[in-house]
Amino acid sequence: IKSITDWGLFFEINGELDALCHSSCCSYQRIENLNDIFEVGQKIPVEIISKDEKKFQIGVSIKALLKNPFDNINNYKIGENYPVTVKKIQAYGVFCELEDSLIALLHQSEISWTEKNPFPKNFFKEGQKLNVKIISIDKENQRVSVSYKATQENPYKKLSEINKEEPIEVTVSDKNDNGLFVKFPKLDVEGYLHQNQLSWVGNYKELLNKYKKGDKLKVKIVDVSPENRKILVSK
Repeated sequence: IKSITDWGLFFEINGELDALCHSSCCSYQRIENLNDIFEVGQKIPVEIISKDEKKFQIGVSIKALLKNPFDNINNYKIGENYPVTVKKIQAYGVFCELEDSLIALLHQSEISWTEKNPFPKNFFKEGQKLNVKIISIDKENQRVSVSYKATQENPYKKLSEINKEEPIEVTVSDKNDNGLFVKFPKLDVEGYLHQNQLSWVGNYKELLNKYKKGDKLKVKIVDVSPENRKILVSK
């Protein structure tokens, strides 16, 4: 290796010719910084993949000589759970390793049932092992998508199966001008109790003002929307 740039590696071949290995040809794994993996002076076998005699340019590849980890993708099935190791955490998701160099993306939307835009670093750390479910395999583009939340109980689905005539004790977690936000026991979800659902009679605003954070009350579930992460309740 003669030099390392953000976009690739420059090689000196036989002490005479310069060749470029683009970053996309360095590995089957995603590499954020080539300097973390390679160093100047390092000797690496490469395969010549392009030549432009007029411009005296030679393109080479390291990964062309490596086994493609995606060759083993038939060992995996959509809808099945598999253990993975967290390799890299980004704002939009987590890169997980199914096996040596076989990477899957856990998008942030597949992390939690209860948070719309979860910050991945609040849930995972690099090197952590966890179970995920494969939700898509794109063989043409060699991409695998996985879900963490699909391996966890969906609290909205659980609440939608509860008898709507059965009262449930909840705790007031917050309030606004129109109603109360209430927390369900043992579930990390909130429901909304609109002021007009507090009573059949009386002044809604006066009734609403009687409640404060931490108060407990019994409610019945009116509607559950897992897609919109919304639960409406009535007293």
